[in-house]
Order: sequence, then structure tokens, then C-alpha cells
Amino acid sequence: MMHSRSCLLPSFGSRTHSNRHVFTQAKKGGKEKKGVQKKGGGALAGLLAKKEQAAQPVANASGELASPEQYKDPEVLMQLLMITQGYRKQYNEFLMEAAFDQLAEAIYKAPFALLAHNKFEEGVTDPVFTYANKAALELFEGTWDELVGLPSRHSAEEDEAAQAEREELLKAAADGVVIRAHEGWRKSLKGTRFKLKGVKLFNFNGADGENDRHVFAVVC
Repeated sequence: MMHSRSCLLPSFGSRTHSNRHVFTQAKKGGKEKKGVQKKGGGALAGLLAKKEQAAQPVANASGELASPEQYKDPEVLMQLLMITQGYRKQYNEFLMEAAFDQLAEAIYKAPFALLAHNKFEEGVTDPVFTYANKAALELFEGTWDELVGLPSRHSAEEDEAAQAEREELLKAAADGVVIRAHEGWRKSLKGTRFKLKGVKLFNFNGADGENDRHVFAVVC
């Protein structure tokens, strides 16, 4: 079955409100689930290691796609701060407006899909997803435990042409090409094919240095 999804971004603009603050500055089934990670860690490597150590079931007790403990984890919040900074730098607009203590939940429950993976992290040879909000989990028909940590190449068809198209897109974003309305076919964890429309793809820097450009996020 094939589906088409139009991806639309909320129009938050650059306004602020007395009781809200815009954060754009970072202060500092059945396939394999792990990529090769940088020895010794880093924030994202630590997040993935923590996920493995938790050994949680596929779905939590309440049946939710992700638990607050997962999407509000301090290292997840750090990654979200870097994502908002990278988005602001690339598109000259704000991704989201939220108070600091509400940012993780606001992005997780946002009306757009947000995914991130560690494409250019040092030592990584098979990039994995490091974040997925609720809309993204629904789109890819999986839970946090199933999608976060999964090699991101599994989001596209396995044939050579599909993987080559995906790599070309990632390279263009890495080279600074502004991608605002990409369209492309992807597949869910259950094998459902769907077409993304209006995708924004951008890179953002890790917390360990301005030139440490290694992770991508998709907003649609």
C-alpha cells in the first residue's frame, strides 16, 4: 500500500510572548538496531548507550509510543536545543516556541514530524536515528524503542537506487544546500511505503565544537 503525506511546518515566525521564550541557542521490525559509535562517547553516544542499558520493552505499560522519561531525558533535551539552533541558522526562522521546561514535550507532541540521526559523528559507519517525535513515530509505525537506535538507512527502500538518492540528498545538505521542499518515498518499520512532501533537511553542530558537524534533522 502506498500513501502520500504532505509535510507542513507551523508558522511561528519570530515573535515572542511574555510567558514564552524561544530557544535557538545550544548551551554548550527485526533488523539490527545499532550503528558503530564513537569510542568514548559524546552526548549522542551516551544517549544510545543509555537506551541499550535500559532494556525496556517495545511498548511501555500505558501503550504510548514513547515515555516522558525517554523524550524528556536531559541528553535528548540537549539534542533538541542543538536542533533548534541549527534550524534557526539554516532557515532564519524559529522551529518552535516553548518555555525551557516545556520544550521537550512541546517538540515531541508537535504537529510536524522531526527525526535526527548521527550521520557525520566521528567513528560512525552506519548512522542510527537519535531522535523521533510522536508524529515521526506514527509516520514510521514504530515506538521509540524500535526507531531510536535503528540504522537510518532502513527508512528507505533497500535497493541501490533508493539508497543512492538518499545519500545524495544527505550530502547536499552537508554541503550547505538549503533544502526546503524535498519529496521522496520512504517506508515504515512495518513495510508501508509512503511519500514525504515538503521536507526540510538540515545539519546541526554537536555540543563538542562549532565545526563538529555530524547530525541531521528532518522536519516535515
